[in-house]
Amino acid sequence: MDQTHSRWFLITCGLLACLLSLSGCGSPTLEQRLARGEDELASWPVEVQELVAQGGIDVGFTREQVRMAWGEPERKTIENTAAGRFEVWIWEKKSPSLGIGLGVGSFGSRSGVSGGVGTTVGGRTNVLAVVRFQQGEVVSWERAA
Repeated sequence: MDQTHSRWFLITCGLLACLLSLSGCGSPTLEQRLARGEDELASWPVEVQELVAQGGIDVGFTREQVRMAWGEPERKTIENTAAGRFEVWIWEKKSPSLGIGLGVGSFGSRSGVSGGVGTTVGGRTNVLAVVRFQQGEVVSWERAA
């Protein structure tokens, strides 16, 4: 591999490393959410404050209490059943998929090497938690073990 190809390969690998490191960034941590919502947290009953501070939720919690404990969901949807209409919040983890390609070719006295790296966040999706609200309060929730 000549210097030009080596340089492009190193640049591509460096960009890939940056993209992968940034893919973990996003939602504020529990501590950050608690600090930002300190006044709101103080207005809730002590039992709710303690559970939210531990990252927990319970039946009867409001949207704001769930949002502070677990952060913003990746998806929100409406579910209509015989039991009524539910607002459903879903937390997911999407695994990135990565592809690496390398090509080598020659034609007569000339040869070449090429490489490519691609990444996407469209790989496997794992549901981490689901919360169902009715009239603004949690009526059921489940969290993956």
